[in-house]
Amino acid sequence: MCLVAFSLNDHPLYRLVLIANRDEFYSRPTLPAAFHSGDFVFSGRDLLGGGTWLGVNRLGQMAAITNIRHPDFFKPARRSRGELVLEFLQSGLEPQAFMERIRPVSHLYGGFNLLLFSAEEALAFHSATGELQKILSGKHALSNHALNTDWPKVRRARQILEDSSANPEELLTAFKDARQALPDELPDTGIGQDREQLLSSIFIASDLYGTRCTTLLTISHEGQVHVRERSHVPSGEVSVQFSVSTADEFKAAFHLAL
Repeated sequence: MCLVAFSLNDHPLYRLVLIANRDEFYSRPTLPAAFHSGDFVFSGRDLLGGGTWLGVNRLGQMAAITNIRHPDFFKPARRSRGELVLEFLQSGLEPQAFMERIRPVSHLYGGFNLLLFSAEEALAFHSATGELQKILSGKHALSNHALNTDWPKVRRARQILEDSSANPEELLTAFKDARQALPDELPDTGIGQDREQLLSSIFIASDLYGTRCTTLLTISHEGQVHVRERSHVPSGEVSVQFSVSTADEFKAAFHLAL
């Protein structure tokens, strides 16, 4: 996952509006979004690393992850970052409690930014510095550095949120913006100018690597969740809507289903 933009407690209808592009090698095996983990978690799944890049659970908790693009993290890691998203969504823990559990082992993963949301709190963790910050109400964007870093694609993503604030559905089209940044706007993350240029657009396309899917997630103030995942490679679309449950309500419903 390489670009996430979201509006938190800043919309008359939704406590969270989130749009994200997952950038990955086209050859990496992936399952489209679906319910799994005992019908508790809704997410796509990375069949190579075993985790996911973004998802939501029946309690209305949501998580997303991006890598940190820096030479310190170019070497292979012991564990896959996507495990963290899946573990949080399966746990049902509040963001702060989950971070207390995983912070001591965060060095086992490649550099990552982890976004965690619940009805009670929202946190962003930047593993390069170990900084854990409370996310304030408003519009935010995250790419491959810390939250709201002033990269061209991050600025553009936040502007798209502003322009589409009345109708979240417009974000799916807006996040197909393939315009690249000007050379003098590019960050230097140790990958060379040509690759910086390629990765500077909101929507990325090349022969082997690019934006695999775009996900739009909304959670209303009344607890209605709507997720649309639009896959680009291969093409397809998945959509789901459900009402947030309490832990006891979900357990009761699951028991009855058995």
